[in-house]
Amino acid sequence: MGDMNAYVGILSEQLNRNGEMLDEFVNEVDLENLNKTLAER
Repeated sequence: MGDMNAYVGILSEQLNRNGEMLDEFVNEVDLENLNKTLAER
C-alpha cells in the first residue's frame, strides 16, 4: 500500500502527490493548513 502521509513542503521537504491533493482540497474549500502556516513563522 505504501506511505499514505501527505508531505506538504515544509522544512525543505519535497511535496508529494498526497501533499498536492491535500493542498488542492484546502484551497478549494477555503481552509488553512496549520502545519504549513505555523512552519512559515
